[in-house]
Parts: sequence; C-alpha cells; structure tokens
Amino acid sequence: MFSNMDTEKENVEYYTEAIVTFNRLLGGETTAKLLVALQRVNGIEGIVFKGPTIQPNEIDVGGEKIVLTCAVGSLNIEILDEPVAEEIRKVCKEVVPIYSEVEVRRFKQQNVSSKVDASVTGIGSMGGKKD
Repeated sequence: MFSNMDTEKENVEYYTEAIVTFNRLLGGETTAKLLVALQRVNGIEGIVFKGPTIQPNEIDVGGEKIVLTCAVGSLNIEILDEPVAEEIRKVCKEVVPIYSEVEVRRFKQQNVSSKVDASVTGIGSMGGKKD
C-alpha cells in the first residue's frame, strides 16, 4: 500500500523560477536587449515569455533569430537556485528600468521522466554558459 507513495516521491522534482513582471509591455528591441544581457547570467535553465498575442515579429538576440509572438509583459525564468535571481534583478534594472519586480517561487514538478528537454524546445539556449 505505501510502496506506491514511495515511488511517487521518487518521481517528484523541485525547480525554482524567477518571475519578472514589467510595468509596461516590452517591444521587440527592448526584449532583444534584455535577452542578450540575460545570456550572460549563469544558472538560467529556460525562459518563457508571457503577454498578449501580437503579429509574429522576428528579433535578433546575439545573432540568433527568435520569433516573438507576444508583447512581453512578464518572464518566467527557470533558475538553478535563488542567488541567480539577484543577478536577474541587476540585469533588469540596468536594461529595463521600468521593470516592477522579480519574485522567486519554488515549484514541484511531477513525473520527472516526462519533463521536456529545454534544449529541444529552444528555450535552453537562452540560458547562461553551460559547463
């Protein structure tokens, strides 16, 4: 009876996200500048853009073309640990002085074996240098 519960615990993984919210929606140029700056931050595993849908807009992020399909109102950034959030705060304050806050949250992800590899989806390439 309890062996199922033990198995479920083994398949649980925790991850930390820094949620960056902005006071205004970011345009393509500002988003590109921010992403270039975030590439220098070690410990970023992936980035998800959130905001209202727009016509697809191609932006250049350090020589890599990315199609932006939303006006960025917030970023969910998966990070290795909480100290990375302080580096993200510094970058946001430098590049986008209108940012409002960086909040750190810890989430539990079930079924670790079904987790999508960030490098396959393209979001992994937005992280800092990998070893």
